[in-house]
Amino acid sequence: MCAPHGMPSGLSPEQTTRANAIMLGKQREQRAAYRSLVRLPVTIKTSPSDPTEHVGLLMDLHRRGIFFYSDFMPRHGAHVEFLIVLRRTQRKAISVACQGKVVRVEEAAPGAAIGIALSVENYKLVSTSLS
Repeated sequence: MCAPHGMPSGLSPEQTTRANAIMLGKQREQRAAYRSLVRLPVTIKTSPSDPTEHVGLLMDLHRRGIFFYSDFMPRHGAHVEFLIVLRRTQRKAISVACQGKVVRVEEAAPGAAIGIALSVENYKLVSTSLS
């Protein structure tokens, strides 16, 4: 049996119908809450004792969760700290400092960014003087 153009073979009829709806923008929203689509830089630390910071590009956010792309692959269930810079002027930066838990990791093709979804467990607004 030949799969429709652009569809992987081996999908059930239900999976094919859902995939077609997603591609045509007709898929019903399944999230519990609306997420704002944004493009903001984010820095991530996987451990308070590890000085390594990873950078990422925030794609959408809600007060209970975020999704971003980055260059590292955290383990599912890992606790992380992250900082989202909302606004930066010459004198100060307004950021949101958060703690969260990895709830989904989307592996990508080799060399491509990895998609990471986090549930937000704690957050606070931070104002930092730059001068």
